Amino acid sequence: MGKVHAARALGWRAPTSDDAIWFAGEVRDLQEMRGKLLGNAGRWARDTVAVERQQQGQRLQTTINNDRLGIAPERRAAALTRGVRLDGLAPVSGLGLHTVAALSGLCGGSVELGCSPLGDLRVQLSLPATSAPT
Repeated sequence: MGKVHAARALGWRAPTSDDAIWFAGEVRDLQEMRGKLLGNAGRWARDTVAVERQQQGQRLQTTINNDRLGIAPERRAAALTRGVRLDGLAPVSGLGLHTVAALSGLCGGSVELGCSPLGDLRVQLSLPATSAPT
């Protein structure tokens, strides 16, 4: 994502641990979900995107925070709806967050939108985990 958003010189903070956390599903699904979330975070961030990942029991948690204006709590459910664009000026389809929500649900997971400690949106993707690659 640093290359995709190189012109904006965003600061990307991501885990560097070698601790393996395995997704109990298709790797392409994980790549699509994380790719859409990181793409959105990079598109909307002012300066910084921070990514965290951890295993909580049998769940793989990915948390993505950025530092721009957030989505108001009353509009978060709409942001996960197909075709909804919260910023009518941006050249986006309104499918990214909906796709992540739908795909995570099919995989036995979920996506939640909240307030980031960086000042904007916190997206938490929770997916089934396993102790070894599938």
